[in-house]
Amino acid sequence: MGGFVMKRLICSAIVIVLLLATPIAAFAASDPIDYGETVTGSISDTNWNYFWYFDGKSGDKVSFTMRATSGDLDAWLTLWKQNSSGDWDYLVTNNDGAGGSDAKITYTLAASGRYFIETTRYQDKSGSTSGSYSLALALLSGSSSSSGGSSSSGSSSGYSGKPHDNWDDLTVNCPSGIRCIDATAIQWSNLNALTYCVASASGTTQKVGSSNITISSNSNYENDLEEAIDYWDGMLNSFSMREVSCSSNPDFVFGLIDDSDLSSLMGESGFLGVAYPPDPKPARIFSSSSSASLPSGAARQLNLAHELGHGLGLGHSQTSGSMMYPSHPGAGKTLTNTALANDSRDQLTNNYPSNVTWGGSTIHNTGFVKDVIEAKNGVAVSKTLNYAGTSGQNVFLCLIEGYWARGSNYGDDADMGWNCTFNFDDNARKVTFTLAPSYSSEGKIRATVLAFNTNAYTLHHLYFFRAYGENPSPICIGGAEYNDHTSTARYNVTPRLTSPSGSIPIVAVTRYDTWSDDEPDDDMSFGVYLENNTFNAYAWDGCGLIEGWVAVISPSSTNYQVQNCWVTAGDYSPYNNGSTFNLPSTNPSCNVSIQNGWNNEVFSSLMVYNANGDDHFSASNIVNDNGNTLKTTLWADYGDDKSNVWFEIIGLKSAP
Repeated sequence: MGGFVMKRLICSAIVIVLLLATPIAAFAASDPIDYGETVTGSISDTNWNYFWYFDGKSGDKVSFTMRATSGDLDAWLTLWKQNSSGDWDYLVTNNDGAGGSDAKITYTLAASGRYFIETTRYQDKSGSTSGSYSLALALLSGSSSSSGGSSSSGSSSGYSGKPHDNWDDLTVNCPSGIRCIDATAIQWSNLNALTYCVASASGTTQKVGSSNITISSNSNYENDLEEAIDYWDGMLNSFSMREVSCSSNPDFVFGLIDDSDLSSLMGESGFLGVAYPPDPKPARIFSSSSSASLPSGAARQLNLAHELGHGLGLGHSQTSGSMMYPSHPGAGKTLTNTALANDSRDQLTNNYPSNVTWGGSTIHNTGFVKDVIEAKNGVAVSKTLNYAGTSGQNVFLCLIEGYWARGSNYGDDADMGWNCTFNFDDNARKVTFTLAPSYSSEGKIRATVLAFNTNAYTLHHLYFFRAYGENPSPICIGGAEYNDHTSTARYNVTPRLTSPSGSIPIVAVTRYDTWSDDEPDDDMSFGVYLENNTFNAYAWDGCGLIEGWVAVISPSSTNYQVQNCWVTAGDYSPYNNGSTFNLPSTNPSCNVSIQNGWNNEVFSSLMVYNANGDDHFSASNIVNDNGNTLKTTLWADYGDDKSNVWFEIIGLKSAP
């Protein structure tokens, strides 16, 4: 790549002063709220806050979302708990976590007991906004049965927000107002207790972000939906979706949407449908109401089955003409002759091994298996992959794609580091990755987790590296060490990459330990540099350390391909803050592409993080595919005019 040059990045930082109210006797004036329940209230100058309580158990992962429904209310949430001394402990607060002026908190309860949710407005009593609001409480994972409000009848399906695959027809909140596409995956805990509702023929209003969208239905649409549900019933054992009213907090809401509204949501025209995750419930699945672009019958049934696949946690397939392929299968295709491709089957197996009709042990040997994992708010998250191949022939890597130390969507944590580890059972062909934020109570980290087979991709070197921070005050001397796990060699100097033509390095920085001068400090910078057949790893502006791996691989035959390139965000780089561009690209130069009809995975890895002393510097590079088109969004912000990052983009391909 010819080496790295540090670039400058111009950005702006917004400082928000949080004024926390202290709960006193006001807790006595409170009402219960139950898991899965949505309640309403209002904020005014005379009634500027209110408390809702629920009983949770240790380990429960919960989310609560406050959305303004009238007025100019700027929602603000705070979670409190009474300790053994009778005092009230502040746990976490949020102002705009649900986008716009809406607030959201996701939190794992450390102890069993009664918790209080304070609903208020920005700046509490001294604030000036007012209006009505809704408050939704959801149990994301855990065994708790909340006793706050009245119990609801029936079984609860529940879901856990375990990141899965990119949904490139899913638009979510993005940092700094940039339109981007991200992953929020679904893994339902009980497929036999899912509920759904269908919009009324006269129209039902759904709020998406700050927009109120009207969806509708008709008898043909409801018949098509039943056929789509039956498609997945044929793929999954113990699968059931029961229709309920839209007022009973269903898991899914289905409806027809006007093309103009669909284009407005997506930011461009040409979409036939969209799936939004239950964050919180319900998952919302909208299909074009245009009979010209999406007529009832086979075409709409395929669209509904495709979007419902997203709602079950599937990303897009790389096999053209298959159910989860990004484009409509085309004329002559029906539910009965549209297959679920092997890569989609593997995703379904990973999510629901006991439910798939082909048995939970079948993973197709494409040479690799990849997933996405996200950790937020200081809570470690794990993801298990099933892999193929014989014993001792797989390599496991965790690659950081996004690091958000500041931003309204992901909180504010100036000390966040990470450690991504794995444990594997080669007999069972399972590997479990755990992504753990360190020294953090807020913020977000996103990683690709990867297992590849060395029969498919020849492994020439597998270097482990550790680099210690170098800093003048306090005095840290830095230095690095390298171990070659393919030859058991150990180095205190930079190793040479003696690899054949056609090979690529895959860089994975798996640990970023920000501990410095007896306290964490995430303005420490690091870089893994590749130049002239050598690589260097080092850290500076801090006394912490980094660890990671460099795997040098090449395709073992013409049935496999590898590609890579590097992109940078900085003031003078060709693509900086918020740039989205297609791949392959000539500016910047990047030859990574999709091989039509093959199994393809494209992902990024953060390899240079130059914070230049700024605690909140954040960056991401997310690659999404849409059939034969790749788009990558490169984003960096909250640094200063010299902060910059480099990402490696890697493409793996195997013949079907």
